[in-house]
Amino acid sequence: MKMNIGIFGGTFDPIHLGHIEVAKYAKTDLNLDKVIFVPAGCPQLKPTLPSASAKQRFEMVKLAIGNKEMFYASDIEIKRKGPTFTVDTLKSIKKNYHPRSSLWFIVGSDAFSEFNKWENHEEIMRLSNICVVRRPGDITELEQLGHLKKLVTQNNVVFINRITPQISSSNVKAILKDKNKVKKYLNPEVHDYIVRNGLYRTDEDK
Repeated sequence: MKMNIGIFGGTFDPIHLGHIEVAKYAKTDLNLDKVIFVPAGCPQLKPTLPSASAKQRFEMVKLAIGNKEMFYASDIEIKRKGPTFTVDTLKSIKKNYHPRSSLWFIVGSDAFSEFNKWENHEEIMRLSNICVVRRPGDITELEQLGHLKKLVTQNNVVFINRITPQISSSNVKAILKDKNKVKKYLNPEVHDYIVRNGLYRTDEDK
């Protein structure tokens, strides 16, 4: 059966409510049948490795999406040995799970600004449509995209003009000890998992 499938990749270290809101916006705006969250195995363009293990990040994603209709978690990347590239993930999903469906790769505008550095980025655009989620203050004009202008004009790239929560995984880690603050940004079950497993503790906490 042909469907519109959203592929939402990221380190999710940890996954927070901003990620869930992005997925909801994409599902609504693009009329997606489902959104598949794909925690990165060994991301290549991140300056540092994730703090939590791949298995722990996958477990947190499952807790965050819970029983939300049409949201799914995939361990396709964390099972893959060695470096993980988006192009390989899309090829696998397209071939093995959704050969007739239209894929929409969901990415933040900060990551998209370096899209030309991604492994086989042109192949990614042949395999999937691209949904770029803008954050407040992001550059929005096509002519300001510079080196990406040609890619955007010649391929199916859609920008979502929604206001997403002003939070990042790094911010969440910084306020974990403040329960009143962190509850606004983390699913309670994800927060409990972090505490129970002693994740993101600093030397001062030990």
